[in-house]
Amino acid sequence: MEANKIAMSTAVLQVLSNFEGDSFDRLYSIFSEHLDKESRKELDDYRKGERLPSLSSDIIAKKIFDANEHKERLEYLLRNVINDQNIEVNATTQQEGYIRSTSSKKIIMDLPVTLEDGRFVDVGFQQAAQDFILQRGDIYSADMLLIQYSKEEGKKKNDVNYQNTKGVVLICFMKKSPTFFKKCKNDRYIHRFSTWTSDSGLEYNPLSTIIYVQLDKCFDQFKKDVNGEEDDTLQLLLSMMYDINDIKVNAKAKESDITKGIVSEVTELIQKKEVQKMLLAEKYAEADINSYAYSARLEGEAEGEAKGKAKGKAEGQSLLFSAIQKVRAGETMDNLLSQGFDEETIKFALAVDETKV
Repeated sequence: MEANKIAMSTAVLQVLSNFEGDSFDRLYSIFSEHLDKESRKELDDYRKGERLPSLSSDIIAKKIFDANEHKERLEYLLRNVINDQNIEVNATTQQEGYIRSTSSKKIIMDLPVTLEDGRFVDVGFQQAAQDFILQRGDIYSADMLLIQYSKEEGKKKNDVNYQNTKGVVLICFMKKSPTFFKKCKNDRYIHRFSTWTSDSGLEYNPLSTIIYVQLDKCFDQFKKDVNGEEDDTLQLLLSMMYDINDIKVNAKAKESDITKGIVSEVTELIQKKEVQKMLLAEKYAEADINSYAYSARLEGEAEGEAKGKAKGKAEGQSLLFSAIQKVRAGETMDNLLSQGFDEETIKFALAVDETKV
């Protein structure tokens, strides 16, 4: 029954959207109880103002680096990570993102950006160390480049060719460095792959640039007052992405307008019911993805990852709302168990019915 939990995050978001005040708080508490202990503690600390949510959260990242509201922040980050002070942001491309596949389930933040020069940038946050991250970067950057080469709306097919196709930049912030990057002997923690060199000595600048940032190495240097990249403000910002709740990070953040503004905004954001609701749903999404991955491995979905996930979401959501209807019709837990409903889905149905949603 693990696959039935896939749609829970969607259901949580839909239900909470209909409530305010005490009803919202009560229902929020009910839904929180079904998360693991660590997730419950995090969410509780957020609402009490005792902890700030991670900048790696897709919801938080898209807000504090919004191209319309905070263009200067986003440009600062991109200019200094890419090492190109001429970068100008055009707009943040709207896409759902959050997750691409179960194999990349530890990717949280996904920030797509279009530059004024036509290049496309995608900023991602890698939570877990992946020893295949270089190969993954190659494949994903190739996918991005193929999209750039495709005909844009309003253009003729022959308007796009090999010579005028704009390049792409993939930036991956790694919270835990894979083995390959741990082999780096110097103090640098930003690695820009932007030039190809042949065995004959010829160099070529490809259309794809891939940049990997070791946040753990950056944070470790920050704590020791060392900086392999020299830019102290950038190091502080990257250290905030690693752990915004660190005491030293918080103290230093007050010394820079960019970082001070981020802490202030995140502090305000977390007090908004809308943000609390989305962070709760995000926690459920993480649990859903892990649950789906387990179920897919166990059952060996022949239809493949995309079809299996869609099926799981549809079935999970259908079962949840079906259970709610049956509870309201007076059916007991034993009756529902005998009909094939899993215990967690029934508990959700009972909890929702109790609040008279």
